[in-house]
Amino acid sequence: MDFTLFDESDLRKHLMPFTALRPIGHIRVGVFCLYEKWEMHLQGKASFRSADYLQTLFPFRENEWNINAALLPDENIVQQIVALTTGEKLMSTDGTLLAYRGSSANKERIATGVVRKIHRLWDIFSFNGAEIKNDFEWICKTRRRALQIDSATVLYGKENIFIEEGASIKAAVINAETGPVFIAKGAEVQEGTLIRGGFALCEGAVTAMGSKFRGDCTIGPYSKVGGEVNNTVFFGYSNKGHDGYIGNSVVGEWCNLAAATNVSNMKNNHSEVRVYNMAYGTFEKTGKVFCGVFIGDYSRCGIGTTLNTGSVLGIGVNLFDTGFPEKFVPSYSWGTPQELNSFRKAEWFQMAEQTKKLKQQTLSAEERAMLEIVWEQNNLYNIN
Repeated sequence: MDFTLFDESDLRKHLMPFTALRPIGHIRVGVFCLYEKWEMHLQGKASFRSADYLQTLFPFRENEWNINAALLPDENIVQQIVALTTGEKLMSTDGTLLAYRGSSANKERIATGVVRKIHRLWDIFSFNGAEIKNDFEWICKTRRRALQIDSATVLYGKENIFIEEGASIKAAVINAETGPVFIAKGAEVQEGTLIRGGFALCEGAVTAMGSKFRGDCTIGPYSKVGGEVNNTVFFGYSNKGHDGYIGNSVVGEWCNLAAATNVSNMKNNHSEVRVYNMAYGTFEKTGKVFCGVFIGDYSRCGIGTTLNTGSVLGIGVNLFDTGFPEKFVPSYSWGTPQELNSFRKAEWFQMAEQTKKLKQQTLSAEERAMLEIVWEQNNLYNIN
């Protein structure tokens, strides 16, 4: 059945910078984006009710079924949503609208069992390991395994490894005893890569030679990632091709982390990490001891960049030189930790166009129009 994923307007702000250029349903957790998970569970097509400026790229259609875009689907919540009759809505125990059927819904049901939902930025990497496992089950049912694997590659826990037909692997070590490993068609695992599950390498993505993935990592489509990586999600089309550590982090699309970029994911005193919330304009507690960085789309770091525990980079940031920048770097900033400047509009758009060309993509008229709106909102209303 076809359905609509609706964004909670307040929640969109709490999930900035990742919701500046996409609806919540296009956030990647596990192997797939949220909307792809729902399409598999409901055997239908998703539309998106989100910010008006996103509708050209992410169309909205009226549907009988309407689902909170931040929900993570599982058998329990899907059954409760499918059981709704016209005019009914499903609510969480804290009063959050989870789903409704029909154009208006007055009759209320309270959801039972565990309801899993993205609330804050750090939920993305926190749920990633469990979501790789859930998505792996779908992959095993719907994809075709490669019949032959490179003889120099060592596999542990073969039953938890799915290498799709069309993937390329050379002299790697893959340990899936700690969680499933999925290598998609068109993906490349280069020589000397060490992988510990859970792990997902999406279509067209590449692991650099000698890289180390320590578990619960997702490398989104057409990204190239190397160095040492732990419990981190790359949405797609981003690069971290060289040595350097990143852990408990989320990286948007069209980003580049240059050689020796290093991320701190734990404070020296092992205390709780705080993260800047763009909706509140201040820092908030995460309840986590391990928490790295959150890097918005089109952002980049120069050689030797160091990022502090719990840092947030807006969209279109360009950092370089040594030292730790502030733990929140506003969108469209460029410069060093000691001195940040604001991009000129023409220069920033030129950079965005060149970034897409490096991945053999072009900036469409629709994308440019969306970026123009976000640029103006950032400068006039500081919503990002």
